[in-house]
Amino acid sequence: MAQGKYWAGLSLPKSIVADIRLRIETGELRPGDRIPSTREISRQWGVAHATAAKVLTMLREEGLVEAIPSSRTVVAAEASGHPVQGNARDRIVKAAIEIADADGLTGMSMRAVAARLDGATMSIYHHVRSREVLIRLMADAAFGEALPIEQSHGWRGKLESVATTLWTVYKGHPWLARLGLSSPSQAALPNLVVYVECAHRILVDQGLDSMAALRQCVLLHSFVHGVAANLLGEVSAAGGGVRCSDAPVPESATCGDLGERGLRNHGFRIDLEELFKLGLRQLLDGVERSIGNPS
Repeated sequence: MAQGKYWAGLSLPKSIVADIRLRIETGELRPGDRIPSTREISRQWGVAHATAAKVLTMLREEGLVEAIPSSRTVVAAEASGHPVQGNARDRIVKAAIEIADADGLTGMSMRAVAARLDGATMSIYHHVRSREVLIRLMADAAFGEALPIEQSHGWRGKLESVATTLWTVYKGHPWLARLGLSSPSQAALPNLVVYVECAHRILVDQGLDSMAALRQCVLLHSFVHGVAANLLGEVSAAGGGVRCSDAPVPESATCGDLGERGLRNHGFRIDLEELFKLGLRQLLDGVERSIGNPS
């Protein structure tokens, strides 16, 4: 097995589990393949033996691995189903994304995917072992559609490009915002990690220490995710803006007047793009102050 990889934002055991789980789900590790021993995990990831033992326990609890009499731990027979065919899995993921884009995650079921592909529901499980795994694959594929490119000049322009690209992905697939920042579906997604690593590199180059830069990366993604989670659904339902009247908001309006009912009556409209740009500009102003005083 290749050198172990760490995932930003996860504890050591969860990070190692995520790495091994991803290798199983992508077919790199197949049923019956040997999983590293406690000693090998300790060496590959540079962790204590107690941590390595906890990793194997977590993998067994997820049903991903099983112990065999010869004192080895191998990928469980039911962990990834039959050998994965790349094209078949790609078609499944593509169909699932199309369903989620149209009907949300609640409308995306294994049965719905099978119907879209004119196949039997059980045939889907030959390539993807569960709906949760499928959602992870969908999310990773969606985040991989438009990876950040550092073409702008200056750290601020580069960070703005990262955030805007991420925002474009969320707008194209609003269901991503419903997964939650710390959900299993988003944790350790390779294509999402690309955004974090890109932003982290930009900030470290400006003199922030690694941990301070990581905190700013989490804040940046939290902002984009938060706007998407809280507003995309409302704006979509309102046909592009939350608006109920053309009447202007009077200059004499009080806070009470501008409550939910008042906003509806006065025709307050959310321009999502302007709101995103405003929030991002203010967030980057804060980052700029941190860079000016990295301590």
